[in-house]
Amino acid sequence: MIKVNLVPADILAKAQQKQQVFQLGVVGVGVLVVVAFISAAHFTKAVRLEAEQKQQEAEYAKWQEEVKLIENLEKQAAELRKRLTVVSDLLKGRPLYARFMMDVVKTLPGGVWVRSINTSSAGNSVKVTTSAEATSPEEIREWVRRMEGSGRFSAVEIGAVTATTALPRVFSFNMTGTYTAEL
Repeated sequence: MIKVNLVPADILAKAQQKQQVFQLGVVGVGVLVVVAFISAAHFTKAVRLEAEQKQQEAEYAKWQEEVKLIENLEKQAAELRKRLTVVSDLLKGRPLYARFMMDVVKTLPGGVWVRSINTSSAGNSVKVTTSAEATSPEEIREWVRRMEGSGRFSAVEIGAVTATTALPRVFSFNMTGTYTAEL
């Protein structure tokens, strides 16, 4: 069977053109609707993220105040620890020289006179330099023996001993050593 199209080609071309315009319009409207939905989704997401950001910034500001407070407290704690260390060192070192002098007096024989004592301390030990006089060399030897026997003095050394020519004879000497206290 043969079909014959009696409709002029111009009319068919116009109808086909109208149909293509309609189809393009539907596709364009569809694309616009999709773009509108995507834009709306992005807009609502942006609004939600901005609100969340403001909330987190407010929380961050709140925590910043807490952090500053904690940092101030840590600084105060460090200062207090430093003061406590100073006080502890003072309390440990305070009895050092009192004990040192008591131990020197305990070891000192009756025939020895101390002219001067120079000290320098490091921790619980004291380096001692003494200038003294004695009535005899035996008294000097006795003092050194007592110091070393006490267990608190170490490295006791006697310098040059000089004797006076006048009577009664006096023997002058210098002595160095280290005193270690048991605190």
